[in-house]
Amino acid sequence: MAPDAGRDPLFVREYWSFLPPRAGRALDQFHQCLDRLSARLRASGVTERNVLRMTVFIAPADARDYALLKRKLSEVLETSFGGTPPPASFVAQPPEGRRLVALEVAVVPEPSPGLRMQRKLLGGLPYTVLSGPDFREVHGAGIASADPEAGPAGQAKRAFEGMAAVLDEEMLTFGQVVRQWNYIERIIDLPEAPPRGRQSYQVFNDTRSLFYGDVEFAAGYPAATGIGQSAGGVILEFVALEVPADVRVAALSNPRQIDAH
Repeated sequence: MAPDAGRDPLFVREYWSFLPPRAGRALDQFHQCLDRLSARLRASGVTERNVLRMTVFIAPADARDYALLKRKLSEVLETSFGGTPPPASFVAQPPEGRRLVALEVAVVPEPSPGLRMQRKLLGGLPYTVLSGPDFREVHGAGIASADPEAGPAGQAKRAFEGMAAVLDEEMLTFGQVVRQWNYIERIIDLPEAPPRGRQSYQVFNDTRSLFYGDVEFAAGYPAATGIGQSAGGVILEFVALEVPADVRVAALSNPRQIDAH
């Protein structure tokens, strides 16, 4: 679909979702999702370089099964994309219709000579940098800590340390993050004994506050979503944006709900 008249094509973004047939193993279903992604990219006249990040939803039986599935599907990504694959989160949240895998992809769906897309690695963690004449975006995904010994607070701390490292590498701060997804294992569980008894989500939020505390959020806090999962510890995805001084980033609130902060 061509950009509308007056709309800057540099800012065209889409999310594509792919569901495989219900039959087959998780590995087979993942291959089918990737095949459908490849076909749609070709039809749009773009390549796999236009994929910004991916979220893979899986249905593991337990934590051990999650680790095994994540390893196998990560190997498939490396083989399918060659070189550095897109950043990807593997979320333990069963897809609809009893499927074992579902795929969501953030993509620039149209050719645009004004864009430069780079895949980078930091400590083995891939992320994407998207640049135009007057802006730069950093897309991160799969920034995770699933160490069961660390507990919810330790898992959140290590994930945020990984996110901070990517931002530092790109000379950005948490204050330039405009969108964030927080996947939290057993989000409403009470891992702590009374009288404290904080939910996993509250533990996560308290840890996040430690990283946000000294940061100036000129455009307001980033839009963020806390999402539960059955395994995987804490996983972070984000989009950070750098724009010129004469461009204003505006935070929009939903009038039908109270901002979490």
